[in-house]
Amino acid sequence: MELVMSLVEKHPWNNMVQLKCHLIFEDVLSIEQKVSKSDAGKLQIEFLQASNCVGRLIKMAEVPTVKFGSGNSIRNGYMGFVIKLGNVVNKMKD
Repeated sequence: MELVMSLVEKHPWNNMVQLKCHLIFEDVLSIEQKVSKSDAGKLQIEFLQASNCVGRLIKMAEVPTVKFGSGNSIRNGYMGFVIKLGNVVNKMKD
């Protein structure tokens, strides 16, 4: 999963990579529908640690804008993904 997160960072304008990565996280973080709540919590924590998700999100959030050669700057292409996934992870902590 860390590889997928690195692809999001490497290709910030690729919405399909972002969407697929987000869907994987949503599936794993909603696993309590299929297993017991205590097992789900353990699996979710292990997944987040193995994927280094929080570290990657923090790293990507540190570069919220991109500056072009013309001097114009815009919001980085993956910032919507960072915010959306960050909210999912933050909601999961409860």
